[in-house]
Amino acid sequence: MKELMEYFNHQTYERLREYEERMQDKRKQCKEQCEKDIQKIILKDKIEKELTEKFSTLETNIDANDIPTCICEKSIKLKKVVLSVDMG
Repeated sequence: MKELMEYFNHQTYERLREYEERMQDKRKQCKEQCEKDIQKIILKDKIEKELTEKFSTLETNIDANDIPTCICEKSIKLKKVVLSVDMG
């Protein structure tokens, strides 16, 4: 009977030790994943802050005179030349 109790205790001890090892591995994996997630959040917040600062410095007052018109003017001149050649 004593041997049976010792065997039971030994088996129980081994199972508990294996369980503890698995739990330590799981905790380590969870901790690493949490750290990765935290780093992603920090990076996202940093990028968002930088973009917000850069966008706030952009000038939002755009005048119609600020838009280049040379391309349109050249296109109109070319059409006039083509029309005058066709008519002539």
